[in-house]
Amino acid sequence: MVPSAVSIKAADELEAYGQLFLPPASFTGKRPTIIFLHGGSRRQMLLGWNYGAYYHHAYAARWLRSRADVDTSRVALWGGSYGGYLTAHSLTRHPELFAAGVDIHGVHDWNVGIKTFLSDYDRLEGPEAGQLAFSSSPFAKVERWEDPVLLIHGDDDRNVRFIETLTLIERLRAQRVPVEQLVLPDEIHGFLRHASWIAAYERSLEFLERRVVRREQCCHRSRIVSVVRMPDLRACGWSSRTSESR
Repeated sequence: MVPSAVSIKAADELEAYGQLFLPPASFTGKRPTIIFLHGGSRRQMLLGWNYGAYYHHAYAARWLRSRADVDTSRVALWGGSYGGYLTAHSLTRHPELFAAGVDIHGVHDWNVGIKTFLSDYDRLEGPEAGQLAFSSSPFAKVERWEDPVLLIHGDDDRNVRFIETLTLIERLRAQRVPVEQLVLPDEIHGFLRHASWIAAYERSLEFLERRVVRREQCCHRSRIVSVVRMPDLRACGWSSRTSESR
């Protein structure tokens, strides 16, 4: 699969660039679409070069929806770190544009996230800055969240605190939003174990296949299921925990 370069004009007229991956020409009709959101936030993905483990990007939902080959009811988001933040942010700001999302260790409240880099940060000392940080966070509009989401996080993350994901799970469950989780025990922000990356990607693909491609719906809104999965991790002496609620 060879990508093609595309340019997309954002709402503020800024020209953004990305890559478009299309299925084989033998595939016809409208298709589900996934937007991959970069981490960083400065990272990018170009045809001949990319930076790090996360890639760039999309300000692309409306652009994709204008394409005749896109099923607009099956557009999903996924991303890690800053890309996880953008995934959550999009699902609160424009839930009508998306079918589901995968949020990997994303920031959900900048007043919490800032403390990673400024340990003595106190939003009460600068209330205007604190309000701006919160209004720029997914939690500011979390009551609008309605789309299914998979949250993935290592519980020893030193960059984005694990409590950010736990707090979001609690809130989404209270709203009866379909939320699933994959917790990687003793894992940090940039996963150290290859098995953790495999587990995260396999779980993401399974979730997107089920929720977006097949559009599976949960049969009972209050259902909560906890299971142990990923035997490859258990074989390495680790366990992974996933749960689903609605």
